[in-house]
Amino acid sequence: MKKPVAIDLFCGCGGISAGLREAGYSILAGADIEEHYIQTYRGNFPEAEIIETDLSELNPEDLMKSLHLKAGDLDLLAGGPPCQGFSKNVPRNRRFHGLRNNLLIRTFLDYCEHFMPK
Repeated sequence: MKKPVAIDLFCGCGGISAGLREAGYSILAGADIEEHYIQTYRGNFPEAEIIETDLSELNPEDLMKSLHLKAGDLDLLAGGPPCQGFSKNVPRNRRFHGLRNNLLIRTFLDYCEHFMPK
């Protein structure tokens, strides 16, 4: 039986990917802008395609093409976009709603709409 395939956006060093791998997923790719996180991710997931980029500046269609995917092909699209600006786990006096990073949740949703994972 073929393993289901996942991509991890805003992957950091790979915590979500590690859980997915343990759950039986094959990790196709991980994407993040932070070089240090990507270096760690590469060590943790040598089989995965590594995408070091600002996902808000990468067209989801271009990513799909580079990974040889069409809408609906992917089993799971995971992501951990920054949420410190609105997370209740961050003290109220340290939440800043106007930060650009807070809009990355919309970027993740845009990728979901394009990939249409199962």
